[in-house]
Amino acid sequence: MHFGFSYVGLIFMAMLFTPNIIWTKNQPQNYEKYACNENKILLLFERVGEVSVTCLMLIFKDLNFQGVNTWMVWFLLAAFLMVLYEIYWVRYFRSAKTMKDYYSSILGVPVAGATLPVVAVLLLAIYARNPILFAAGVILGIGHIGIHVNHYKEAMNEEKESYDPSYYQPVVKSSICNGEQVAGFKNIQTGEIEEVMLIRTPGDWETFKKRYNITGEIEKIY
Repeated sequence: MHFGFSYVGLIFMAMLFTPNIIWTKNQPQNYEKYACNENKILLLFERVGEVSVTCLMLIFKDLNFQGVNTWMVWFLLAAFLMVLYEIYWVRYFRSAKTMKDYYSSILGVPVAGATLPVVAVLLLAIYARNPILFAAGVILGIGHIGIHVNHYKEAMNEEKESYDPSYYQPVVKSSICNGEQVAGFKNIQTGEIEEVMLIRTPGDWETFKKRYNITGEIEKIY
């Protein structure tokens, strides 16, 4: 490990902080409700990790591009994840900005907004052969990802209460032509149907019923 200014670290930090600054004016609906219930231990890990990673990313010149070698793969993977992180933010800012949008996955990476930058830091630490930065990244990951996974679980659990049975009735639309089935909710007053998810397997049925806390039979319409 060698001390010295890291321009790569500065670029990574700019890619991290810029969308987060914009996010402060574009928070998802009801986010404050979840933030006030954050686990204090995870919050401590997150804060220590944030300060440590921010400082370490700037003071080790080994993080800079070192030319073509076998370690370059780790550098390229870290850079790719940060580009993916920016794409995630563009998608979020263009969305309805719900908790579901905020905690969406991208290319199979769950809770992408929290996961991608942490993994990118770990990969960059491997590239620089810097165990101190790697340890700081692990601490950040425990706190940051842990907090947002908890928020995600809380938000998804609340979706069970996202329809009013006095106004909406769970139904499944079945196509006569190809047998395709789509679960959703019918407005009892207007008869309008809001489609929610495609049903392909019995597991999809259980997911739909569990998600909205449905225990009775679901009407099938054609």
